[in-house]
Amino acid sequence: MKEEYLITVNVATLWTTKESAREMDKDATGRPTCLTRWLKHLDYERRVALSHDNLVQSQALFGQSVYVIEQSGDWAYVLLKDQPTSKNTEGYPGWLPKSQLMEKQMRDYDEEPLVVIDSPFALLYGNEKTPELLLSFQTRLPLLKIMGDWLQVMTPIGEKFVRARDVKVYDSVHTIPKGKGTDIVAYAEMFLGLPYLWGGTSAFGYDCSGLSYTVCQAAGYSIARDAHDQAAGGTEVKIDELEPGDLLFFAHDEGKGHIHHVGIYYGQGKMIHAPN
Repeated sequence: MKEEYLITVNVATLWTTKESAREMDKDATGRPTCLTRWLKHLDYERRVALSHDNLVQSQALFGQSVYVIEQSGDWAYVLLKDQPTSKNTEGYPGWLPKSQLMEKQMRDYDEEPLVVIDSPFALLYGNEKTPELLLSFQTRLPLLKIMGDWLQVMTPIGEKFVRARDVKVYDSVHTIPKGKGTDIVAYAEMFLGLPYLWGGTSAFGYDCSGLSYTVCQAAGYSIARDAHDQAAGGTEVKIDELEPGDLLFFAHDEGKGHIHHVGIYYGQGKMIHAPN
């Protein structure tokens, strides 16, 4: 029987198996995580191994909801509800340390006001003077109260605070407006120069489809997590009719094989993407 849990760290990595995480990955598997230190110690070869050795599937942000399907020792096999995928109709699959999960005790806030982190990073405060957690772009939390320059939010670890300057406020998740293609491009521009991270869906590092998934979400569009699913869910556009914000897909065998990469059309014959 599946149970619903919430992510209690700023970014939780979904591993392919419970044995996938290496000793060098402990900063990504603890609670709290320290992704900045983790990524600093991953040289190019160790980053590439996350993909080539099939170690990582995706990532989840603080407060996101997952279904726990199986538990084994200190690990749980989960489905991440907010990331559509052809791998499972109920969410993106992967293994997480159980220490990064908390059984859901909050009610659903889908019809109530929420805040969305709109800057690359924002601090979560225990009170107006005590920062507790560094949150990533597009972290979403229920809004409890507006207090001038501060917003009180509900989180899996209790009532906390964020600064109004770091977020956007919506009446509900259903009222997030759909932006223009230029808005998608503008969000992507925020991360120019950010090193590539296989499986990444946070401002600490994106992979190609993690970037397109996230910036489309920021602009009000829900698309699939992976490039081949994004292509299957979209509407084909002729290359001479491209507009900023359209997605560009790349496939093996001169475009006839498996889709392996996605970029975002920038305009003027350019694209913005996570390339490495």
